Amino acid sequence: MEALNITSFSTSDLIKKSAKCICYFRNKNKQYVVTDNQIKGNEYAISKTSGFIEMRGTFKKDNLILYYVFDEIRLKENIISFIEHKWVKDYSLIEDWFLNMSILQMALYCSLHQINNNKEYNTASFFVKQDNNINKILINDNSKKEEYILYFGEKIINIDILNPNKIVDLYIEKAKASLDYETAIEFDFKYKFKEWETLKENLTYTILN
Repeated sequence: MEALNITSFSTSDLIKKSAKCICYFRNKNKQYVVTDNQIKGNEYAISKTSGFIEMRGTFKKDNLILYYVFDEIRLKENIISFIEHKWVKDYSLIEDWFLNMSILQMALYCSLHQINNNKEYNTASFFVKQDNNINKILINDNSKKEEYILYFGEKIINIDILNPNKIVDLYIEKAKASLDYETAIEFDFKYKFKEWETLKENLTYTILN
């Protein structure tokens, strides 16, 4: 029997990058350049956390593995909070696309969590390499309510997922399209800069403050 060729993806990349870009960097075996804003964003997220930090989940479908990382998971007596932090330097400079992308990123993580049979989370390897402790969480208590929170700077945004399969399916399609240059171009022609408009009906969000 022929071995299945498994390809892994960062879910963050599926949100932030085009299918063509993902295809190019993988085929050229190139690494993405980490920007100053990304470094500041990561430092900001870690400074704001109070739960289990940088917890990675794994979602498998067909020949794909999608890794997704919550900035933190807070375990309370009756509720589990899944949290993403976004650093915002100046709200007056923020365009709608960045807010929409941030909401969609969190919505995808939460959708993967909801439909995933494997609800084990482990400290992300990059965070372990920074000499942080290794933690493991298994989410298996159905009696606890779950909430999905995006801290967009100082704004607190609650996200509700209406149709997790629809959200996940589009990014599975994007991941598969990125495996080949021609299909990557086709996907981008159909969806580039349109992912929010395509998927927004599958979620709701409320700014709490």
